[in-house]
Amino acid sequence: YRVGVNRYHFLLQSLADLDASFRARGSRLLVLRGTPEEVLPRVLKQWGASQLCFETDTEPYAIQRDARVRQLAREAGVTVSAHVSHTLYDTEELISLNGGKAPLTMQSFTKLVDR
Repeated sequence: YRVGVNRYHFLLQSLADLDASFRARGSRLLVLRGTPEEVLPRVLKQWGASQLCFETDTEPYAIQRDARVRQLAREAGVTVSAHVSHTLYDTEELISLNGGKAPLTMQSFTKLVDR
């Protein structure tokens, strides 16, 4: 991805800050480079991982990526736990509750989330 110098610098500072927070709690941040297909099989085996947790994303590219990640984990015998936190509500659940269609008005959306 191409990003501007300022954004790149901000991202590096954010990662360094996150790593410092983890280290203060006895852990650390690991940043891996490559596609999930390149990286996950190797590190899941190398680390002896039994569970993989990640944030559910609703963007089309992310849905495809996450499906690949789930498959790679399954092939490695790793349990996957994905959680909604990127959005306030689970968009797939809301669409399901609305008969497979996205709510088109604020009123219909509010009725769904108030259930």
